[in-house]
Amino acid sequence: HVAERQLERETAVFAVKCDSEYKRVFDNSEKSEAIKGCLNSSVDTACAHLFQTDGFYGDEQYKMDYNQLNSTIFSVLNDHGYSYLVDSLVLKTNRMSESCNSVVGNIFKNTIKKLTIVDFDGLVNGDSTAITDYFAMMKYRDLRDSLQSPVGIRMSVFQVSDIWNEILTRYNEYDNTPVTFDVKNYIVDNLVESMLSEMRKEEVWVRKDTTHQNESTEL
Repeated sequence: HVAERQLERETAVFAVKCDSEYKRVFDNSEKSEAIKGCLNSSVDTACAHLFQTDGFYGDEQYKMDYNQLNSTIFSVLNDHGYSYLVDSLVLKTNRMSESCNSVVGNIFKNTIKKLTIVDFDGLVNGDSTAITDYFAMMKYRDLRDSLQSPVGIRMSVFQVSDIWNEILTRYNEYDNTPVTFDVKNYIVDNLVESMLSEMRKEEVWVRKDTTHQNESTEL
């Protein structure tokens, strides 16, 4: 008789419970599958939270408000009656970002497939966000690079590029200081950081709450 595997969570993402008749040691490919399952589950939850109406615009943690421009470009525009351009840029940027569900989700999941894992047990038994932190450390640049083109396309569709160009035109009427701020990079970085932030939150839950677990996240 071969007893069925019984699965339970302890202090890590997964742990093995064996009875007296059957003991099982998971190999690295199975551990890799479980770790990547945890990441994929976190991606799904992050996308569901962020890519909906007001997922960015209505959340102060993730809202893209360009606050680093408040004392420079935006200050000049506000002083000369162009605050509506600032408001339009912020609104269109966030609405555009909220439309990126399938693009961002697919890019993250395709990048997870390419993740090489070496210290399996270190990730499993690490702190509450060890898996997401490792993914961010290894793949941040790849995520950022992969998002450049689709974000650029959406900036045109949602008129983010048009509004930004008008802002620069109006600003240069009153100030000739060169503008080095890159809107596309700003949006891409915020998309990646927002996803990673939500993924970290979900990993914490996956580790401790069985309602956040599924077959793909455990061994």
